[in-house]
Amino acid sequence: MPLNHFIGYGRREARIWLLGLEERVTIPAEVNYRLKVLTQLYRGHQNAENPAPGFCGDVRELHEQYLRHYPDGPEFKEACKKIQNQVLAHLPTLQPTWDKLIVLLAGIAGYEPDSPPPPAIRRLYQRDFLGRSAITCEVMLAELFPCPLTNHSNGAYIDAGGPALFHMDYDEYINQSVAMRVGHDGVLPQSVPDNVVIIPYGDVPQMQKHNGFLPEAIRLPNGGNVLPHPRRPIEGVGNAQWCTWGRQIGDALDKNLRHLIHQQFQQCHAVP
Repeated sequence: MPLNHFIGYGRREARIWLLGLEERVTIPAEVNYRLKVLTQLYRGHQNAENPAPGFCGDVRELHEQYLRHYPDGPEFKEACKKIQNQVLAHLPTLQPTWDKLIVLLAGIAGYEPDSPPPPAIRRLYQRDFLGRSAITCEVMLAELFPCPLTNHSNGAYIDAGGPALFHMDYDEYINQSVAMRVGHDGVLPQSVPDNVVIIPYGDVPQMQKHNGFLPEAIRLPNGGNVLPHPRRPIEGVGNAQWCTWGRQIGDALDKNLRHLIHQQFQQCHAVP
């Protein structure tokens, strides 16, 4: 299934991979329409005879394609509005999870916890550098598992606009994805370039259990290697803490990489 080969937004050669558990969508019906876009992208990836099994794409370009495939109607109104505001706008609003990760990157770049970049600068960073495919962009938004997360309280992934997308409950979906995604010969281990730094985030059991395949994952000073998710299960984690984590991670990174991220923030400050 092409979705199992999709590793995230950005470019595979980016020096930093921010690794989450799963992408979120607003409504379950989005998944089928996104799958159509990703299937086309996967075919192009195969035709190019790319040696890496995983493929990725520019976050802005892919969301533009998602919107072109979404149907008109009230069901998709909120989802379309969110994409327009957070991804496609000239100056996007801050996507909550991405915003915390940008503050983390600011810590890597050397910002002090009590003075992270202001929201206007973070919005520019989100627009120009996060998950973008340009050669100057060094931050990939990667996902441990391929399916955008919907409300699975009913125990199944269901396409609200048609037939069931997955006839399995959530635990079964996770178990079936593990072998293809994170096993010894899985898509993610076979797609990670040698010089990539992986920063996992998401304090949930599956993340703790399945991210051990990444030998280059950053280990935090407290002995863990997973940053808590900004909304689950720890709420109210402020920017100062995220910036502090970034500085701790930055201490373990190559100074040239830290300088590169710092330069990207400086470019945002220079925008009139």
